[in-house]
Amino acid sequence: MVRQLPAAKLPARPGSTAGLRPWPPDHKRLGEARAGTYTGAMTDQPTSLKDLLACLLPGRLPPPALLTAWRRAAGESMARRALPVCLEAEGVLVVAVSGAAWRQELGLAGPVLCGRLREMGFAVQRLKLVGAPSPAPPSARPAPQPELSPQEEEQVAASLQAVADPGLRQALQGLLRAALRARKAPGT
Repeated sequence: MVRQLPAAKLPARPGSTAGLRPWPPDHKRLGEARAGTYTGAMTDQPTSLKDLLACLLPGRLPPPALLTAWRRAAGESMARRALPVCLEAEGVLVVAVSGAAWRQELGLAGPVLCGRLREMGFAVQRLKLVGAPSPAPPSARPAPQPELSPQEEEQVAASLQAVADPGLRQALQGLLRAALRARKAPGT
């Protein structure tokens, strides 16, 4: 038996907005989260991401003071791999953890961390651990380029004496220097 899906609700007539949801949503609107100043009118002023998230997720984002306290309670090593993402009802702090090993470590240290956060004045009763992408490994710095000897610099200058255009000569000098450095670099 094939079940029929209900037809999409379209406006009653062209140009009508009947049945369409307003934007921004009807709950606390953009920009009013802190001061209660939203008038419903569009302004030329941009809305900060912090205010936007505070409006769309009222009471869910951890306050900046809690993030600072988390870093102190968890320590730098753990704080780099576990980040509070929201504070749910009844004191449940949702923490995004990168990697199973850190998730287990945080699961074991959870009661101690909650106690430390409570001592700092935050009503955190328990942690809810969720997966997070692993941080990107630090990018390796490129190896320093070997310096050219004075003889090689003279060779570059001598080979480009015939080029009349100064811009072209400078570009070719850079190219020749890079080629000589690449030839001198280890592993090439």
